[in-house]
Amino acid sequence: LIEDRHVIANSIVLLIAGFETTAMVIGFTLYLLATYPEEQEKVHSEIDTVLPYDDEISLDSIQNLKRLDMVINETLRLYPVLPIMIARLCPRDMTVRDQFIPAGTSVFAPAWHIHRDPESWPEPSRFLPDRFAEEHPERHSLAFIPFGLVPRYCFGKRLALLEVKMALCAILRKYRVIPSEETVNPISVTVPSVTLRPVGDIKLKFENKAER
Repeated sequence: LIEDRHVIANSIVLLIAGFETTAMVIGFTLYLLATYPEEQEKVHSEIDTVLPYDDEISLDSIQNLKRLDMVINETLRLYPVLPIMIARLCPRDMTVRDQFIPAGTSVFAPAWHIHRDPESWPEPSRFLPDRFAEEHPERHSLAFIPFGLVPRYCFGKRLALLEVKMALCAILRKYRVIPSEETVNPISVTVPSVTLRPVGDIKLKFENKAER
């Protein structure tokens, strides 16, 4: 039998890694699309082309939503749901850029700061999905780490991205997302435990596209 402490520990991991993070990505993406309507229109155009209103959402159709991929990646750059991650133990004394790190020190990669480094990301605070266009020049392999680093990056990466894309596709093929009177812009974020969260709720309006 599994001990109670193991059940509790695995339940917490499942809750944090499998549900909360996915929900946060969906929420932040909808917020950005609502506040950048020109980008939302590009996503609507793609979805309407790839997935006509009555067509069933399938794995094949989801994989053809390249613009949505770019939007999700740019959301993960601006709002990495695990902003401080990837702990590594320094195996020996070493110096990195004049900073001495003694053996045994735990080193964390701050995804939030890496994703907003102007050397890798010009105008780092702007929402620019075209940064992730296929024709964009290659950037440093460690400039974008929302799921960690190989060989130990999040093994649920593909599932998480699929869940996010399917949820967003189901919403955006029927609704247009717009700011409400209570939408805060710019949004404030906090890290109360492990994951990045908005301060307060993300409040938006949804317009039925068929009624316009």
